Amino acid sequence: MTRVYNNENDLGNLITNIMYTAVPGMDIVIINAGGFRSTWIPGAIQYQHFYNMFPFNNFIVSFEMNGQ
Repeated sequence: MTRVYNNENDLGNLITNIMYTAVPGMDIVIINAGGFRSTWIPGAIQYQHFYNMFPFNNFIVSFEMNGQ
């Protein structure tokens, strides 16, 4: 799975799906492609792959938007 900056792709879908299921009641997930730091090759995904992809201490943040 590789980084793609101008279209939807499998890597972005996987990560946003993980984030989506992490917070109950979430409607959408938005991330930027610049946050992806490596490429995943076929095979088992291990903890080190996540650390290499995301080597920073970010948090998932959720908030309500009312459309105003």
